[in-house]
Amino acid sequence: MTIDAGPSSGDEVASSFLSALDRMGIYVSPSGHRAVHKPLLVLLMLARVQQLRRVRASFDEIEEPLEHLIAEFGRTSATRHRAHYPFWYLKSDGFWTVDSDDALDFREGKSEPKVTALRKLGVTGGFSEPVGSRLLSDDGLIRDAAMRVLRNAFPETRYLDVINAVGLQLSVELAATRRDSAFRREVLRAYNARCGVCGYSGRLGLQPVGIEAAHIRWVCFGGPNELPNGIALCSLHHKLFDAGVFTVSSSNRRLLVSPHFDGADPVTAWLVNAAASKGCLIAPLRVHEHPGESFPGLARKRSVRLRSSVGTPTEAAREG
Repeated sequence: MTIDAGPSSGDEVASSFLSALDRMGIYVSPSGHRAVHKPLLVLLMLARVQQLRRVRASFDEIEEPLEHLIAEFGRTSATRHRAHYPFWYLKSDGFWTVDSDDALDFREGKSEPKVTALRKLGVTGGFSEPVGSRLLSDDGLIRDAAMRVLRNAFPETRYLDVINAVGLQLSVELAATRRDSAFRREVLRAYNARCGVCGYSGRLGLQPVGIEAAHIRWVCFGGPNELPNGIALCSLHHKLFDAGVFTVSSSNRRLLVSPHFDGADPVTAWLVNAAASKGCLIAPLRVHEHPGESFPGLARKRSVRLRSSVGTPTEAAREG
């Protein structure tokens, strides 16, 4: 479906665009990994509209920055994922068009063109005319669209990282996201307000400080606000968990750290060494409050869901 201007008002174009972003197809690999390549492309293009007032770009312009973003936030395996996949296939979501001609050379047996053809012919892609015009006339729509993409594709702990990487000027209101205070209370109670990885349990008076309730399966991917879908983590390990630095085996709660994770500081070394020495998650005392295996993908892959992009302890342990 393509979003057409027709007799509709600007608000109807904006509404259709935002709805299309909600329905935007995200590739899921046979092993269950979600690729956020399309969301990254949309965010990058929204930043270009905001900064350059341009709603289209040639593949040459977009290829390198998009590949950097995919490597940082969207890679789902050790294989290089090229920018031409989202650049070409975003057409199917109704708000993106690609200019091409009969000279475009397609990959043998595939429905996408060769990368060399996209470069050689200077193929351009971008927001469709009605959507592009609406974005140029309304900075508020840029913000609404960006927040819609962020909420649908990334955890809160990654919002600022993604925003800064794509170059968006955007103030994020985390209070408007789908957090559940009862979920946080239950998770912190079960874990005695202590990080399940490092044991940190700092308090300011009676109030825990720097301890958060992390979702195993993100809410935006159907994860419930229920105790078995939660782990208490300090702010640092929550962000590392969402970034794909480590996961937890659901068969024995062992920490599994990505082989791509490295650093010269003692905190990084501690996490790597803890995994190497078969360190385990500090789970609640009550077995029924342990991280659950009943959610899609957990029992099959025998690991608590590893959510993001950069590193993978094992391909079987990752889901997005």
